[in-house]
Amino acid sequence: MSEITVFIADDHNLVREGIQLLIDSADNMRVVGQVESLPRVLDAVKAAKPDVVLLDVYFPEGPSFSVCSEIKTVLPETKVIFLTGMDDERIVQESILSEGDGFLLKGVKYREFATAIRDVVAGRSIIDPHVME
Repeated sequence: MSEITVFIADDHNLVREGIQLLIDSADNMRVVGQVESLPRVLDAVKAAKPDVVLLDVYFPEGPSFSVCSEIKTVLPETKVIFLTGMDDERIVQESILSEGDGFLLKGVKYREFATAIRDVVAGRSIIDPHVME
């Protein structure tokens, strides 16, 4: 299996650093960039050309759904997984409409997190099962 490159977009420093530690400790995964503000996401992702973008749903500047659509237009092979603490069904619907490849809650366990990234890269869409409870 080739290395999976991951980009992290979240406005919380601790979240980004924690995710980076998890990703970098996983087999065949590496973080290739991160940003903390919505206006910087698209240009940074275009420069990094990752396999997967982990994209927070809400930033201080607003929701990230349109940025997901822009990423998918510019880099159609790049997978986008929305990562949020909110389990609102409308948010899941918006993530699907914006061409997101996955939706995970920030409470996901590490093993499920790594598996979800690998599944999305393999072409499977994922939705956190806790959203449907």
